[in-house]
This record gives sequence, C-alpha cells and structure tokens, in this order.
Amino acid sequence: MSKNTKKHVISTPGEVEQSAIGRLDEATLCSHGHGRVTVIHRPDSLAAPNGARVAENGLGSIKVFSGPFHRPEALRAVGLPATPAVYMLVGERNGSLEVYVGETGNARQRHAEHLKDPAKRHFATFYAVTWPSLMQSKEFARYRQARYAALIAEASRARLVGAPPEPVNLSEAMSAMTEAAIEEERHLLWDIGFNLLEPHRRPPSGEVRIPHEKGASTVDPAAPTMQFAHCGLWAWGLQCDDRFIVLPGSEFRLVSKSNPGVENIVRRRQALLQERRLLAPITGVKDRRRLTVAVGFWTASIAARVIAGSHVHSAAWRPVDRDGGLVIID
Repeated sequence: MSKNTKKHVISTPGEVEQSAIGRLDEATLCSHGHGRVTVIHRPDSLAAPNGARVAENGLGSIKVFSGPFHRPEALRAVGLPATPAVYMLVGERNGSLEVYVGETGNARQRHAEHLKDPAKRHFATFYAVTWPSLMQSKEFARYRQARYAALIAEASRARLVGAPPEPVNLSEAMSAMTEAAIEEERHLLWDIGFNLLEPHRRPPSGEVRIPHEKGASTVDPAAPTMQFAHCGLWAWGLQCDDRFIVLPGSEFRLVSKSNPGVENIVRRRQALLQERRLLAPITGVKDRRRLTVAVGFWTASIAARVIAGSHVHSAAWRPVDRDGGLVIID
C-alpha cells in the first residue's frame, strides 16, 4: 500500500477489503460472491460516516450516489450528474422514518429544487441511482420509481410520503431487462447504506434465543437447509417459524478489534454467545469458534453478520444442493 493511500472503513453491509491498485487506492471493494463486486468511492475530505460517496458495479455501468441532503457541495464532489435518475430522500419526522421516492431527467437540478422546498427540510440523506444511456428514457425512470416505492412499502421499514407513483407497463423484454438492473442496483444501495428495501422485524428483548428452551419454535420439516458461503466459513441453518436457526457445528469468525466499522450489535451478540459458553475453540485456529448448540436469530441477515463478524448480506445463505442424492463410499 502506498504512502498516500488511506484506509477507509465503511459501515455498510458487505465484506470489506481495501484495494491499493491504481486509481482504486481511495476506494473500498465489497465482494458479494457470484462474481459481483461493488466499488465505493469516498473522497478523503468527505470520509466521515455520513459523508458523500458513490458506489458502482464492477463494470461501472450503474452508479448509486449518497450524501447529506443539505450539503450540495458534498454531492457535487462525488460527481452527482445532471442525468436521469431515480432518487430517494430519507429523514425523520415526529419520531418516524420517512422516505420520498422520485424520478427526474436531471438528478443534480432536482436535488437543488428539493433543497428550496420548506416541506422537505427534515430530510437528511439523498440517494440517486443512475444507469447507462441505453436505459435513460422517461418510461424506464418511471418504472423504476414505481418498483422502488413498492419494494420500500413491502419492506415496511419507513413510511412513504409524496404522491404514489403511477405504474408503468413496459414490454416483456424491457421489463425483464429493467428488473435485472434493479436487482443489481439493490446490491449497490445496500452497500452504500440504504437498507429500506430489506424487510425489518423488530427483535425481541433477548438478542439471541436458544431454541431448546421451553416454548421454542418448531422446525418445519420442509424448510430447506441453507449453507453459509462467505470467506471460507462453514455454517448451516434453516428457517424455523419466525426465526432463522444456525445449527451446531457452524463456525463463527470473531470480530477483529482492528475493524471499527463492525456494528456494535454484532459485537454484543458474539460476546453473548461466548459468555454463555456456546462457542468452542477450534484447534489450530485463533480467529474462529465452533457453535455447540442450535441458536435462533431474528433474521437470516442478522445470523450472517454475527457468523462473519462483519457486514454480510443475507444472500450469503444458499440452499444446499440436494440433486446429488446419497453418495456411498465403500
């Protein structure tokens, strides 16, 4: 790593690695598996946790911008363009999280217009999703706006405000192409800190539930077994009523003290497991522990982050391939 390279820790989901290759020496790479990589740029002058940043996929064809709503200079510094975009305004009012979803032909100009609106002063963060020129028509923008509004409403993590977008009908081919792009954009939004597309369920008072307790949930025999695929960790689990059960024998990677970007709640849950002596040492390995009982977490996403000791998307859980059937070794 060169002298001028500064390490940036981003407190968003995704496994974070620092790159010092060429012009990526001031970027963070978030790997998702399946060949998907997010590149997040954060200029040094805006490197605060709530500073402006821009995320793009490995090919740079889709970009997502994020920054303080009331700091247009920060968004300009990361290159918020004067091109078509779908955008979100996020902020709190009267103790409730609100989100406004819009579409525009000029993201930079639309942001400036919203800044002048007194009714939008409570918004704190501005997000914008841009895409290649091939998909910059008004129909594509309106389709995205309606889809994102629907996804946010379904996730129920924030209250949608503003006039509801009108649904747009695209041809079957155009709809399929746009849906594929939206799926890519969702990963970028997640990595940059926009988590309002993910379902939210308020956890119970206990952060970790031991399923052997009296009155615990029952496992659905039809529930598919899930395998954890991330950073070489071996773990498996399955959905159990309203909880995700991580099964005995699964590996947990302990949170590194040198990584300040890990959520405190992940640290607390790992500490709770160790206090209850549910994580056994693994001979010859210092940074991992073996789970000795089945443990229920509120969601698969929470389980993934506690297992990895870092920000990991729930997509790290994948169904176990049963096509191979039973293999017998003589």
